[in-house]
Amino acid sequence: MLRARFFLVLLALAGPAVAVSDKPIVLGAEQARLLGVSTAPAVTARHVTYDQLIGEVQLPLAGSAVVTSPYAGRVLSVAVDEGDAVTAGQRLAVIASRDYAEQHALLTSAEAELELATQQLARDQALLDAGIIAATRAEASRAARKRASANVSALRAGVDGLAPGGVGAGSFTLTAPLAGRVITRHVTPGAALAELEVAFVIAADNGWRLEVAVPLKLAQALDDHAALRVGAIEAGVEGRGYSIDSATQTVHVRARLPANSGLLPGQRVTAQLLLPAPPASLAVPRSAVTRVAEQSYVFVQRASGYVCLPVSVVGDSGAHSVVSGALADGDTVVVGGVSALKALLED
Repeated sequence: MLRARFFLVLLALAGPAVAVSDKPIVLGAEQARLLGVSTAPAVTARHVTYDQLIGEVQLPLAGSAVVTSPYAGRVLSVAVDEGDAVTAGQRLAVIASRDYAEQHALLTSAEAELELATQQLARDQALLDAGIIAATRAEASRAARKRASANVSALRAGVDGLAPGGVGAGSFTLTAPLAGRVITRHVTPGAALAELEVAFVIAADNGWRLEVAVPLKLAQALDDHAALRVGAIEAGVEGRGYSIDSATQTVHVRARLPANSGLLPGQRVTAQLLLPAPPASLAVPRSAVTRVAEQSYVFVQRASGYVCLPVSVVGDSGAHSVVSGALADGDTVVVGGVSALKALLED
């Protein structure tokens, strides 16, 4: 008899939609087993998840640096490659440069002129103190020394901070401005290098910037508990842009990914936005939610039987639906055999 009723239920599943009754469905353990009824607890929802958002992994604005050559020249040697870890001040490459050699020559000449101007000023000051020369001559010497000093300072600014290359006076060394990892290398031995051309890009090992295009409506709901997720990696939202992409009506939302995430700068990713769930909302497995007409329902196991309760679906969170309604944390909801229970509600 029980099996006959079970097959009648299966036949009813293929029939037209039925009206929902609020009367509990009473089933014995064997009946529930034959109908494939299984349950799971409803739990307080932490997030509502929004899927299929497009993002990009980028270098962090703080903690990354571009190394350029201050003079045109030719690359004599390269000491590091992409992916190498470097320390602050470590040698990256040696550059031979005629412009750098000329700058050094001009600086040497200017320093000699400054020394002569300094000596001349000292002599004229002594003669002025002895009343032998006019004050205007001493003032002229002082002005000449000032000009010579300014010239040395200007020329020295062009070579200060550059370590010698160790290959003649016309070579210098490019060094790492910070500790981190070589992200890109744009130079090879023997290649020509233009003035201010980028030679290396270095980033500190403190994580990457994740930037995700988020619909404006969702971006406006961000708070301190919002997060972005890529695969199994979840990172709290650190900020958002305030300009809107007119074509997609999205806003850029950013987070920081750990450096060991396995992701690399420039990589395009599919991300999820996790927004805090509304108060009193619950997470139930997606299979627990069923629809009749335009209304969503969840079957709850009570002492009196299986009760069909209307709920509002707020959104999704991974494998769960986030709902609100007459449910409580810990309620036992039906996740398997839901269609069979719907058939039993037929008037």
